[in-house]
Amino acid sequence: MSEELLRQHGSTPARTTFARFCGNSPLRADSVSWYLDAKGENVVGEILATLPPQWTSFHALPIGKKGSDIDHIVIGPGGIFTINTKHHAGKTVWVAGRGLMVSGQKQSYIRNAEYEAGGSRNC
Repeated sequence: MSEELLRQHGSTPARTTFARFCGNSPLRADSVSWYLDAKGENVVGEILATLPPQWTSFHALPIGKKGSDIDHIVIGPGGIFTINTKHHAGKTVWVAGRGLMVSGQKQSYIRNAEYEAGGSRNC
């Protein structure tokens, strides 16, 4: 996420002094969601860093050939876990069985996570 945010933001012209004074965001509107996603991944990474020493975590591991990555992998005595972070502040999230909806809209997060878990088989 951070790489995509930096790539998008790299072409954004610097804010004017007046824009900074008015509090205008340095991010373009289409970059805000990338920023929030990257911020969330960093927060989760900080939380995972507090796990006991027998646990190891890895972050932003690339898989496949299309720029996909696994946000976090955690390995420890309890097993191997992948964690996919999403930002849906203020939204209603519904989960049942294999279904997941955000504000009434079906999401493919579970299918995508299963694809990522199969990593080497799907590359």
